[in-house]
Amino acid sequence: MDFESPSSQAVERALGKIVASGLISPESRQAMLLTKIVTEELAGRGDRLKSYSLAIDVFGQGDDFDPATNSIVRVEMHRLRRTLGLYNATLGRREKVKIILTSGSYRPKFEIAEDAVPIDAEAGDKSGGDRAPPGRPPRMGGRAIAALTSLVMVLVALAFWRIEKTMPDCSLPRPSLEVATGGARSSDQITLIRAQLSSTLGLYPLVVGVDRNTKPCAGAPGYLATIKVLKINNSDIVSAELTRRNSSEVIWSENYPLSREVTAPELDLVVAKIAYRLANEDRMIPLDAYATDWKNAEAKRQFTCIMDAHFLFQAEYEELRQPALDCLTKIADAGSKHADVYGLLAAFHYYIAHDFWPGDVAESRAKFEEYLAKGSKIDPMNREILINNLREARDQKPPATEEILRVGTIIQTMASADPHLLNQLSRSLGIGLGEWGEATKLSERAFEIVGESHLIATTVYSTVIASGDWERARAFMNKFKYADMETIAVLNLAVAIHLDFPDIRRESISTLANFGLDSRQKVEDFVNVYYLHPSIGEPLLAEIRKVPPQEFTKPPAVPEVVVKPPTE
Repeated sequence: MDFESPSSQAVERALGKIVASGLISPESRQAMLLTKIVTEELAGRGDRLKSYSLAIDVFGQGDDFDPATNSIVRVEMHRLRRTLGLYNATLGRREKVKIILTSGSYRPKFEIAEDAVPIDAEAGDKSGGDRAPPGRPPRMGGRAIAALTSLVMVLVALAFWRIEKTMPDCSLPRPSLEVATGGARSSDQITLIRAQLSSTLGLYPLVVGVDRNTKPCAGAPGYLATIKVLKINNSDIVSAELTRRNSSEVIWSENYPLSREVTAPELDLVVAKIAYRLANEDRMIPLDAYATDWKNAEAKRQFTCIMDAHFLFQAEYEELRQPALDCLTKIADAGSKHADVYGLLAAFHYYIAHDFWPGDVAESRAKFEEYLAKGSKIDPMNREILINNLREARDQKPPATEEILRVGTIIQTMASADPHLLNQLSRSLGIGLGEWGEATKLSERAFEIVGESHLIATTVYSTVIASGDWERARAFMNKFKYADMETIAVLNLAVAIHLDFPDIRRESISTLANFGLDSRQKVEDFVNVYYLHPSIGEPLLAEIRKVPPQEFTKPPAVPEVVVKPPTE
């Protein structure tokens, strides 16, 4: 049976609903790409939709674009197919006009679904046709089912995750946080911020969100975050304040100015920043809970174990490695129902299996798969589970493109406020798929949320270099020129050589020497280990090899400045 074709006006309305749905940001690449292919198809120019033309018209590529070596269009089309599938299965499931992208084609199809019913028409439909019985959702047509087959597992996982996150999970005792609002200004705006913040906090594994009607985890400390929108000097300010429950003592507060014409992305960023500062492992609530006595000593011990493991991976505190591994294993062996425990254990064994840390490689390989499977069964959306999926996918030879894109779709749809997930997705798109432009955007977004983090700073700085944008790298060099970290110093050195900044060149060589990298060969070896992907490592090595070896042996002395006393 042939499907009836919708009118151009109906397709344009359907396009508008998709872009306004929240699954696609109106300013995003996906929105631009979708609008382009729909407009061209409606204008009768669908046969011109090729990788080359889309690369130039939508993604700003030059005339020398080569689709054989640059996969930007294929990757973005793949993401768009998944996003459309997600929309058609959820928010747009009852829309009559469907925009469909089939695999292997850049041309969209426009269909009127046989048994889709617009939400606003349900009440008035008395036709008595092939409708689902009351209480049962409408059936999906055969073509819609076929188009969505590849998304079934993702949608099941997302539904499971949403259900789980509505309930306080105390399978691992954690400090609780209630979000409240204060003040009388911008009631709609503050309600939106509160809802977004409560949802975003669910991304962080060391804090459990509660409300006034929900019991916090027994024996663990409780906190209250109060959010206000204030008017100061004719400007709106989002004010965030953290106190302990049943206490007026302010632990932390910060103000976030808004522009006069505030946009949804701007509010999203403010919410992401507040959530990070409240709930990340090295921020306010976890650190305060770490230093606070708990009513339940065993709960505190378990929380401390998890906290130490997160510290280990974020700050590379090697002395925490064995104690954290031992206590995590003990919690898991006792039958923990918290996905974070298994995700962290999988990360431990990933590092051992890939010979980054000492241990039995074969045994850790099996342990990695075991713990990852257990954690995925409990909560497939847990941060550590998703990060391990990305690590595994990008390390395969060749990289598992479909898996990277699958996890990437989940992160950008459901967890785009978590800077650590954005950072790992950035690494996977760059190192795994060679999409350094997109990788840079994601890592810059992550860095914008955190404000400071040597781990994320290293990613964003190195992706800029990998993309060949040395002028952009200059800004990072100036920002981090005094950073006392070998991972940053080697990037500073390369940029300083390329752009001819002798003072920063000397400073970087001195910093590297302080870490035992006191010869050019040692610095090259470090690059080959730490920045092993050729897109990053090769430009670094090319610059470093311009420096004479003797300059590394003993950093050149800075000329002494003699200050003479003033003469009378």
